[in-house]
Amino acid sequence: MNEKNYLEGMAKRVIAVFGRADALKNETDYTEAREAGRILAREGFSIISGGYGGVMEAVSMGAHEKGGEAAGVVFAFEPSRSPNPYLTKAVAAPDLFERQKFLVERADGYIAFPPGAGTLSEVCLLWAHRKSGAKREAPLALVGEKWKRLTGLLREEGIIPENLLQYDFWFGSGVEAAGFMAEYFRENNSAAGKEHCERR
Repeated sequence: MNEKNYLEGMAKRVIAVFGRADALKNETDYTEAREAGRILAREGFSIISGGYGGVMEAVSMGAHEKGGEAAGVVFAFEPSRSPNPYLTKAVAAPDLFERQKFLVERADGYIAFPPGAGTLSEVCLLWAHRKSGAKREAPLALVGEKWKRLTGLLREEGIIPENLLQYDFWFGSGVEAAGFMAEYFRENNSAAGKEHCERR
C-alpha cells in the first residue's frame, strides 16, 4: 500500500467504522450506519471502513450523500470481490493483518457496530495497540447491548484491564455513536462523551 499517497487530501479527523459485511438494507445496523455516515460527513470527518458491503457500504453511502469522503481498505488478493460503489478512495491491502492495521492506525476515533468475527478482531487489535501505548486516548464507540455484555465479561474475567477501556463508550444506536464523535472532538476530551453515556 502506498500510504503516503492514500493519506493526501484526507480530512483532519478520520473515523474508522467497523461492522458486519452481511448486514442487509432493511436491517437496523444498515440503516443506522447510513445515518451515521451522514452525520460524520456533515461534521467534517473522513470515514474509513473495510470498503465492502453491509455496514461498510451503508456508512459510505451516508457520507457520499452528504458530499463527504468515504475511504475503503480492500483486499488485493480478492479481485472478484467488488468494493462498494460509494467509496471516494480505495486502497488494496496485501493481507488481512495489513488491512486491519491500516484501519486502526490511521483513524482518530472508532465506531464498532454489533460484532461478527471480523469486527471483534478489529476492536481487539485496537485494544492491543492501547496495551502497547498507542491510541490510548482515541475514542471507541461501541454500539449495542452485545458489546456491553461482551466487554463486561472480558472485564470480569480480567482479560481486558480497565485502563484499556477508559476511552470506550457504549451507545444504543449508531446515530448516537456518530453524534458522540462530533461532540467528543469538538470538546477535545472525554467529558462530553461520558455525560452522553450517563444520560442513557
